[in-house]
Amino acid sequence: MKDARRISSREADWDALQGFIDDEHVRAAHRRLLELGARPPDPRSMADRLDQMSNCYERLQANGFIDDGRLTRGARHLLEAYLNPVQGFRLELAISDRRYESRIWVAANHVGFIEERTRIQLLLRRIHPGVLPTVIVDMLGLGPRRQIDTDATLDVPTQYITDLIARPFRDRPGQFAEHVESTFPTVAADLRKHRWTCWMLSRLDITPDDFVGRGSLAALDTPSALLGVELRGKNSRLVPLNSQRLWMLLADGLGVAS
Repeated sequence: MKDARRISSREADWDALQGFIDDEHVRAAHRRLLELGARPPDPRSMADRLDQMSNCYERLQANGFIDDGRLTRGARHLLEAYLNPVQGFRLELAISDRRYESRIWVAANHVGFIEERTRIQLLLRRIHPGVLPTVIVDMLGLGPRRQIDTDATLDVPTQYITDLIARPFRDRPGQFAEHVESTFPTVAADLRKHRWTCWMLSRLDITPDDFVGRGSLAALDTPSALLGVELRGKNSRLVPLNSQRLWMLLADGLGVAS
């Protein structure tokens, strides 16, 4: 593997690669413990673990991710932000009756890495500093949009939004349509015709122990209107937006800590 910036991967291969990286961390921790005088691990348990991973390692080696038991230069280049993240994002996207989820890692130098799941493949992508908002806009399929001619807003239970994203293939769109019809009748019609996209982008700070949530940005996009979702605990507010305003919100929400 050369210094690839975008590759298509089987989900099993990506799972195996993450397992290999985790194992690297475990091996490094074992070495540190041994240096401090800890008791060595049971050789039999280590052998069992190696047997379980051998097939995965062979596949990763054939695909150029590892060589001689180590990540290759090309793999480290692709995975730079995944290996050394300072911030993370989770993008949940529902399009009519389909649901996708992608994860994003950002390194201190603002280089990004995206695990992007589409309907037909899993893409692993290295992202240049400064272009992450543009990449997200492309993933969301956003284009120039005018704001609908109304100042109306509507408060809805936040669960309506989260359910629409999590289970778009059930009766959620119809229930949501009934709730918004009096304020946004064209949006209700789009929901019933299965012509809608709903997404939520959650920002996470990465601590030594875990990912810590730092807020989310969400929107409901239909042919007739683009509605921002102001998340407010149990209830959220639907607010008409245009594409320029949404772009500004995305750029602000994707700001990387220094």
